Amino acid sequence: MISNRSGTGNRAGDGERKAAYRRLQTESLIFEQDLKKKTRYHEALVAEIRQLKMNLTRLEVALREKQSDEAKLARELGILQTEATRIKKKMNLLG
Repeated sequence: MISNRSGTGNRAGDGERKAAYRRLQTESLIFEQDLKKKTRYHEALVAEIRQLKMNLTRLEVALREKQSDEAKLARELGILQTEATRIKKKMNLLG
């Protein structure tokens, strides 16, 4: 014989199924919200990393330019110091 095919047995089972479905639905919504939140955060981080890399590239270019300028000035200073020393020697010979 088949038991509990009609009546209260099915209603109780249906109620439990519906309650379980609602719990899973709530859990699914929570996971979807978390996923969207984490996705937005990830996208923001990717954009920030891209921006920082661009800034780093600009700074590296600026650093190379400044190093080049500094090396050029160091050479010019060396030349000027050599000239100043040469002129002082000539002055000493004449003085």
